[in-house]
Amino acid sequence: MRTTTSDATLASQEDSPLKVSTWSEMTLKQVDGRMVELTIERFKDLLPGKDLSTTQSRRLKTFKKVKDLKTNSEHARYDPLCDIFNAVEILVKSANRWKIVADHPETCDVDHKPDLALYPDDQPHSIRAYMHEVNHQNPNVARCAWGWMYSYVEVKINEADAGFHFSPSSAEEGESKLLRETEEGRNARASFIKYVTTAMLRQHRTHYYSFYIAGLWARAFRWDRVGCIVSEPIDLRTQSSVFLDILYRLAKSNAWGLEDTVTLASADDIKQLQAFDSPEEHYTVHRDTILRFQISYPIYKVSCPALSIDGTDTKGEERTYLIGRHLAGHYSPVGRCTRGYVAYDLANRCMAFLKDQWRCFSRHTEIETYQRLHAHHVEYIATPVAGGDIDHHRTVSQCYLQDLPVDKRPVERVHTRLVTKEVGVLLEQYEDSVELLRIITHVIAAHEQAWKKAGILHRDVSHTNILIDLATGKGILNDWDLAKYEQDMLEGVPACEPAGISVSLGTLPFKSVMSLRYPLKPPEVADDIESFIYVIDYMAMRFHLHNASPEFKPGMTEEERNKLNQHNKPLASLVHHFFFDEKPIGNGLYHAGDYKYDAIKLGEPAVKLLPLDDTGRASLIQECLDKAYELLSEHYQKINFSYYERFKPKRGHCTRIDEGDRNRPNTEKQKGDPAFKKPRLGRRWRGSRAPQASSPLRPREGLDHEALYDMLASLFLNEDNTERDFAGLHWDKTYDHFINQGVVTYVTRKNRSGYHTFSNGKDIAIPKLDTIEEAPEPQEDVPPPAARVTRKSTRAQTAWSIAEAAARGSRKRKPTRRTARKGVRTKPAVASPQPEKETQKATASRKAEASRTPNSPRIATAVKADVTGERPATRRGKAKAAEQAPTRRLLRSAQKAG
Repeated sequence: MRTTTSDATLASQEDSPLKVSTWSEMTLKQVDGRMVELTIERFKDLLPGKDLSTTQSRRLKTFKKVKDLKTNSEHARYDPLCDIFNAVEILVKSANRWKIVADHPETCDVDHKPDLALYPDDQPHSIRAYMHEVNHQNPNVARCAWGWMYSYVEVKINEADAGFHFSPSSAEEGESKLLRETEEGRNARASFIKYVTTAMLRQHRTHYYSFYIAGLWARAFRWDRVGCIVSEPIDLRTQSSVFLDILYRLAKSNAWGLEDTVTLASADDIKQLQAFDSPEEHYTVHRDTILRFQISYPIYKVSCPALSIDGTDTKGEERTYLIGRHLAGHYSPVGRCTRGYVAYDLANRCMAFLKDQWRCFSRHTEIETYQRLHAHHVEYIATPVAGGDIDHHRTVSQCYLQDLPVDKRPVERVHTRLVTKEVGVLLEQYEDSVELLRIITHVIAAHEQAWKKAGILHRDVSHTNILIDLATGKGILNDWDLAKYEQDMLEGVPACEPAGISVSLGTLPFKSVMSLRYPLKPPEVADDIESFIYVIDYMAMRFHLHNASPEFKPGMTEEERNKLNQHNKPLASLVHHFFFDEKPIGNGLYHAGDYKYDAIKLGEPAVKLLPLDDTGRASLIQECLDKAYELLSEHYQKINFSYYERFKPKRGHCTRIDEGDRNRPNTEKQKGDPAFKKPRLGRRWRGSRAPQASSPLRPREGLDHEALYDMLASLFLNEDNTERDFAGLHWDKTYDHFINQGVVTYVTRKNRSGYHTFSNGKDIAIPKLDTIEEAPEPQEDVPPPAARVTRKSTRAQTAWSIAEAAARGSRKRKPTRRTARKGVRTKPAVASPQPEKETQKATASRKAEASRTPNSPRIATAVKADVTGERPATRRGKAKAAEQAPTRRLLRSAQKAG
């Protein structure tokens, strides 16, 4: 478990998953097993072109100057090494140049940096990025600019400080000849991997080359989305020509792994983007962000094959988009490495969403899934308009990892893109519990229709995969790349990638208890339905006042509230154990879900929301959770657990290598922290079990779409089936309780520019940039965009949704965006604090807050123990203390002896 002192997302200077204290260990476990060493000749087979001729070799500098250095300073090696590398670039008349970046990080936040970096020297934006505020007489010195870094070099003066072995005698007997497993070696290797992770996240690459120099030894590295191919050590004293041959081949062919399907946007393209305007304000926010950060996040033009969902022939047609700074990214060099962009459609002059990833070869692609869903008229899903596989963009590392066991060999990946028409915002941008439950109703309908009409199970229900379409007010169930077809499930066809492996929050917090307790169990519809309930539960803990909320006062600033969150250890402990706690079983398998199961046995949610007013009126989301946990309790009483024992992991079971894509928090180091001992739920539940369980591929008895619909319908209708009056139930959403929480891992939020942030409110791997990030003035004046037309919130009526009609019938019309009262969401990505007026009203009307009590005395005791560290005295404890207490006779004897 990560605590408030170890959680890197709490510190103001740490804004990225790369700064999380456990990132290094998690990434090393994932990447180390995917590194393979090749001989020089086999490594060179991967490089195009021929070696240096004898005449060319004479024109290059040697490593003699590096060898003759009389100082042990690492910095002293940078200049001669930079000259050697640049001599190769000059020989082939390349426009690229190597620079020394060891002393100039990109920003104070993005402060990791290699020693040497290769940049294009013919791009004005590139020069502006790497020369920003670099006042140095040495022309080789530059700033780290990850968006333009074609390659990098890490330099160590001593081999003992390196992350890899180099000289033949450095590896001890029985130790890997490639990986140095000392503490210094692991830290150095993690830093080296961090560099390629950042570079491939920022850029569009099929693969990436980097170099490591330790003493007078060197290695070359080739990275792709499966693993890393490493050359055998090269002795620069006797094999310098071999190393220069590698540099020459790469420089001559400019084969650094740059994608051939994207190009830098032209000045005319950027002018068109600047002139774009829309009545939907969140579109213009995305436009401004793309333009503002174009120095560090270059604007690229990308073309994708057009798609049609209505049978229209689009063969040969292409759509062209402009993309800049990513919305979301993958913080590992291997895996699916999904990135999301808000893209500008040049032809149609509108915004769309572009998803870029490296998928495993599977039976069905996400595009095929979408086409099948639309063919069966499934509602509340995105509309694909372009995309497809880029067949010549494939990984090669898996071909050299055949020595691994069959069940651990990574599979080949292919580059793919998907463009959808809708640009939604995350579910967390809902306004109140009425809208939250309405959106949930929409996506449950999408899930039911997908299963019953198209025979497709989503398998990845989470709060990040549920979006709000601001243009229509509807919910969207997104990300079907891990979906599985019913026919495949019946035939036992394994999924190419297991659900819940994303590096972000993923599905771990929202997985069903059965999936967590029996990780080898086949997927069931009931698992996904249960996940929807946990999404509601997660939002209730995060944005609504409950018995674990901190004691805040009216008029508190956002900073003061965040400070209260940081010290709210009872909530941190609860969130960790309920959503994130898991125990390793071995071979990549984990057991989890115990705390969820405790809550289900009780038939009560883990927290109780505070009343809305002095009358004790419960919030709508509290009513929903009470009924949902009653439903779950009834469902789990009917399960025959003995049937599922066959799906418990046993010795020898292991996950596929691709399951390592999901980074897991390191819970071992913080086990001793008394503040995070598992809270105890109240009474024990004794329930009967049904003699038999239903088929693993069908909804288990008691938990299906109809049961969830009936529960939601009861929230929006009175007993006589009339529409319920929602007066007083609106605007119950408060501030984010998870900001600055020490246990919540990878909490994605959105800032004013629409980009994911962590719980400290900062952008993920996005620097705080100075004047360098101000967009350059266009060469020609561009007329200012027309005045924006404010958009009034719409509430689209749906044929089936009871929630839609009920909410629309009683709710007041939402004010326009320009005149919206303070605190109402006026931009899709604003994570601003709730209005002071609302906060005061909520606090004043909820007298129970000052004297709130948990659901049971046991919870109250656990909460007190978590805060104070004190444990209640028991009869046994008192008796033990009495035995240890000195008697009066002993005290008198001790005084006389003194």
